[in-house]
Amino acid sequence: MLTSISIIYFVVLAVLVLAAVILLISYYSFRVAFHAPVKKRTTPEFYIEKYDSGSKEDQKVKELMKEFVGIEYEKVCITSFDGLKLSGR
Repeated sequence: MLTSISIIYFVVLAVLVLAAVILLISYYSFRVAFHAPVKKRTTPEFYIEKYDSGSKEDQKVKELMKEFVGIEYEKVCITSFDGLKLSGR
């Protein structure tokens, strides 16, 4: 016959297992709802090929974008009033 202490241990164990199952289900639901996989870029900086109509303007934009990427730049960082680090080129 089960004693009262073994019944208490059984109930505590059942509650812990139930809590672990609920926690795992909650974590899985969170990951499914809010996780977005990291997508790798197909081109280094710009992707305009799908909008390319072959016009002179498109060619000029591509040339200017390539020129812009090749320009030397200095990385600049400042700290905002709320402590956030802001950086740019």
